[in-house]
Amino acid sequence: MSGTILVKPADGALVRQPDRGNLPIPPEGAIVADNSFYRRALLTGDLIEVTPADGAADPAPPEAEDGPKGRRRSASNPEE
Repeated sequence: MSGTILVKPADGALVRQPDRGNLPIPPEGAIVADNSFYRRALLTGDLIEVTPADGAADPAPPEAEDGPKGRRRSASNPEE
């Protein structure tokens, strides 16, 4: 398997993305790697494969979901 697929969590499901710091897949969906981890979640019904025509928002590509690179904000002072 290779490439990417567009998925969104099933109602009430929380599926984390181990390749992106365990961030949960947002309700509007995300583009993820087409690999055994996500295919297994599709088979168990935790994820639903969608196409943009299914009404899913146009998700950001994987690189953009991690946010800007560089200086991180301090937890005690988020305005830094």
